[in-house]
Amino acid sequence: MKIAILLITSLLFLGCQTATIKPSTPSVNIKQNQKISSPLLIEFKSNSVWFAHEGKLGTATLIDSDNNKLGVAILSVTDGNWMSEDPLTSNVTLNFKTKNSTSAKLIFRNNNPSTTEGVNKMFEINVLLTDMLVGDWYQTIPKENSIAFSLKEDGTAKSLTMATLLYKNYKRVGKDKIIFTIKSIGNGTSSTDEYLYFIESLSNDKMVLRYLDDGKKSKVKEIYIKSNKIKNRLK
Repeated sequence: MKIAILLITSLLFLGCQTATIKPSTPSVNIKQNQKISSPLLIEFKSNSVWFAHEGKLGTATLIDSDNNKLGVAILSVTDGNWMSEDPLTSNVTLNFKTKNSTSAKLIFRNNNPSTTEGVNKMFEINVLLTDMLVGDWYQTIPKENSIAFSLKEDGTAKSLTMATLLYKNYKRVGKDKIIFTIKSIGNGTSSTDEYLYFIESLSNDKMVLRYLDDGKKSKVKEIYIKSNKIKNRLK
């Protein structure tokens, strides 16, 4: 009986000890290797291990795998009561523009008003960036000759305008090339071929391509835009 009582007492003690263990870092709603896109909502909780100064808990900085700084958000205390001893929260939106990388780090740094090295705190979360190629692209030339296609995250593609030129798939080659698999339909005939393009520039809303013929870039630029204005013009 005494042994049983001692065992129960020990378990209760351990349970209490476990319950009082505090996290060593703040908590955030972004998980490791989560795929993110802009705008990104960040929900930050200090867990009483980070403290605010002048209403700010610190910063959240997004750095891609090529070391480009894509965006910064200031972690302002949500309710403004930054001197409270209770855990503080910050709900902010991080706006960013991606480049050609598909992976990045979200780096959190505390707000340290002093120059004391030991007071600096930080932690990182690895994230995946939504490829800027994904989306509906509309060529910026007159309606009767324009090409439009949709590129999906799974590598499939779909034509949006021309019934005789069917985009089926696409694949990145390195950071600056793309292969389209396109089915051409003629009078009673059809063929499916691959076309290699050089990505001259790429942003969230604009893409410039040059066709590659035996490794040589075409002089003609093909300009595509993600735009409702272009989309409506093609209807």
